[in-house]
Amino acid sequence: MRSDYDAILHWPFSYEVSFCLIDQSTLNNNNQRNITVAFWPDIRSTCFHRPVNNMNDGYGKKEFLSLVEFEQNKNLYVRDNTMFIEANINFLSERPVLSSISHAGESPNDEKHIDTISEDFMNAS
Repeated sequence: MRSDYDAILHWPFSYEVSFCLIDQSTLNNNNQRNITVAFWPDIRSTCFHRPVNNMNDGYGKKEFLSLVEFEQNKNLYVRDNTMFIEANINFLSERPVLSSISHAGESPNDEKHIDTISEDFMNAS
């Protein structure tokens, strides 16, 4: 989305991004079963370049949490019809450089380079 600050921002956007679905069932203890996904933007995609129109194309992660897993554990993440998703941008991060012997076309944004942290809900105690 275009803004008044585009001229002073660094383009393309290349910082590590993470999203965390907050477990609201245990907010007061250390047994939270938050689900977090972190990824590096694909700087080849125009959605991370400086906007030339009002808004760039969107970008998302399709494997953050399956609908089946969400429905089975909805009581952990939805309370009073409210769900919280924390978004973080690590402005101090540096995009990893892959070795020149890696597979052709491989980037830090490929599925095997995306860090997904979640609990095994079926075996959680």
